[in-house]
Amino acid sequence: MEYKDLLQIYLMSGQKIDSLWEFFVTIHLAIFGIFFLIERVKNNHIIIFYVSYILFAVINLRAKIYEYNFIISIYSELKESTHNLTSISKYFLSHQFTDRIFVTLFVHIFAFLCVSLILFMQWQKNKKAKCEQ
Repeated sequence: MEYKDLLQIYLMSGQKIDSLWEFFVTIHLAIFGIFFLIERVKNNHIIIFYVSYILFAVINLRAKIYEYNFIISIYSELKESTHNLTSISKYFLSHQFTDRIFVTLFVHIFAFLCVSLILFMQWQKNKKAKCEQ
């Protein structure tokens, strides 16, 4: 492959990663908004929501890991074909993505724990309200 083609694929993959992160953040803002604004959510809705969230989180995480592995391989190809480097090429080659998979896993685990805590608190709140009746 030519250098310019590799660079174009590299940029397109970066845009996919940006879109995946934007979607991840938007979903979590909606989740936190829903559970802090709504007074009471039924337990069966919590279960459905939790299963749906787990599916979303796994699919999003797998897509990010795939894209990061892809961008790492493109990065290796770009690094091998370092003839006639321009300043923009040097800029792209100065950024490495090898630690991004770990960071992505950490963020996903942290977000999962936060959502789990919120849903557990809502479950306990429902349980307490049911006992008081």
